[in-house]
Amino acid sequence: MPRNSRSPYIYKELLIRIQQGDYKEGEKLPTENQLSEEFHASRPVIRSALEQLRQENYVESIRGSGTFVKQTRDPTLTRFAPVSDLREAIQCMKYRAILEPEIAYQAAVNSNEKDHAVLRQVLDQVCAHKGESVKENVHNDLNFHLTVASIAHNRFYYQAMKMLADQILDSISQVAWHFGNKSEDLCFLKDFWHRDIVRAILIRDAELARTAMEMHIRRAMSNLILQTQGKTTADYLKFDLSPIVGKSCY
Repeated sequence: MPRNSRSPYIYKELLIRIQQGDYKEGEKLPTENQLSEEFHASRPVIRSALEQLRQENYVESIRGSGTFVKQTRDPTLTRFAPVSDLREAIQCMKYRAILEPEIAYQAAVNSNEKDHAVLRQVLDQVCAHKGESVKENVHNDLNFHLTVASIAHNRFYYQAMKMLADQILDSISQVAWHFGNKSEDLCFLKDFWHRDIVRAILIRDAELARTAMEMHIRRAMSNLILQTQGKTTADYLKFDLSPIVGKSCY
């Protein structure tokens, strides 16, 4: 890569890490020396990349302390309108059923061992069901799907999911409220679906990952559809489940 293009490249790589949450708000970035060594670039080139991040208000430098992440969300990022009712929540699920299976496919293809370790941790978190409220558990569920997008290593996938984050939260919440926050049946089902997705990614079976994610989204969507028909949790379980054998994926 030509020398004069190194700074924009490093800027882009650091920006992706910030937006994907590799560097969280308030977290200190590696030092200029560390970045210089990682990217095989001079310190002036690193400073130029950091200066662009400062100008865009992503980071701030504190004299004598270093450079810290100021915000992770792109202020210019387009946001979808809020989900207004159950019908729109179903439409959101239909969109996700197109987008997320391909993301899972790419995650299986492009993820590395470090990504797998992060995915295992996020899976453990979402399967713990320790949240005292629907909101907390739903946010853990969203984080699982964002993590899958981040390890696909395509920033457009991740940004598309971030743009849809509020709508995903709304649609997941609809399912969670219908079952109840501590429903053992819901926890079992969601754990199985999530573990199925993770297992496929860990063994790098891209087609299986795509299928597992699509089935997960469509099963959740079927719950919303049954809600519009006045069906109960018991009705949903009869509608959705074929016998499930085994839980562990790693």
